[in-house]
Amino acid sequence: MFKKFFATSFVSLFIASSFLFMVLFGFYNTVFDKDLYGDEFIDIIYDYSISTLIDNFDLSAFTMLDDFPVEDVLREVVTKEDVGGVVADTINSLSVIEINEETGIVDISIPFGWLVDKKDAIAEKIAFYMYEKLDVCELKDLENFSENFACLPPGLSVMDLQLQVNRVLDRNIFSVLPDDLVFSVLVPSGDTGSFADFVNQKYIYVSGLLLLLMTVSILLIALFIFKPLSLIFRWVFFTIFVTTLFGIGFYLILFNSSDILYENLVNISDAQVDVYITLYDYFVKIMSRNMLYVLVPTSLISFVLAIFTFINIKK
Repeated sequence: MFKKFFATSFVSLFIASSFLFMVLFGFYNTVFDKDLYGDEFIDIIYDYSISTLIDNFDLSAFTMLDDFPVEDVLREVVTKEDVGGVVADTINSLSVIEINEETGIVDISIPFGWLVDKKDAIAEKIAFYMYEKLDVCELKDLENFSENFACLPPGLSVMDLQLQVNRVLDRNIFSVLPDDLVFSVLVPSGDTGSFADFVNQKYIYVSGLLLLLMTVSILLIALFIFKPLSLIFRWVFFTIFVTTLFGIGFYLILFNSSDILYENLVNISDAQVDVYITLYDYFVKIMSRNMLYVLVPTSLISFVLAIFTFINIKK
């Protein structure tokens, strides 16, 4: 009775530490895998970027642009290659970003300055659209041009119109764009060096501690059972089997958890909800799938071995 109590306690310790290790291992090797930030990830970020630009694209100064194809123009001017370059630069910067020694803050910057370079191309599209659509102003309507672009002054060239549009875009949109979008991460005081080294060191430390707990748990299980050897193996294989079941259950729930995420984001605009859910699905499904590829075979093998040792004990 005494032996079984302690063996059960150490089984619980093994299951808890193994479960935490499985979650940590899956998260680290998914989020910090550069290969995952490829074409599919860029497609998600690109669609979100276009949706965000549309939401903030203020054309109220142009009264005749109600039916202007904003999305088509933005997708033509802002390409996936542009967004892909920003993603690549941001990911690569994580390996060289330094932790502020005094504050312990890490500033992760996403550049936005490149969007300003698109202003001329967007202004050109709008100017050509207006030039084809607007009528020439009558003398009494000339003042309306400077107010709301309702008509075109006689003799105004498309290049002159583009300069006017450019000024409006700069005032209403591009002047308020930050050069960089900065996310600040606070790390424990005393840590210095690069952010990438900090993450790697913490992962190695925590995962190593969990592996140590798992190893100690298995050894203590064996210590309190003593003999026969087949009984020790049965406890060990049964413990691994139960642990993998917990892991499989967790990753199956995670794999199908988009509805829960959506319910918690109902107060955010549809475009933001869509991208958060899409990104969430993208990462957790890859993480869950990769972990299930390991856990399911491990569960089956440990179950077969546990049954095998159980039969041998009965004999």
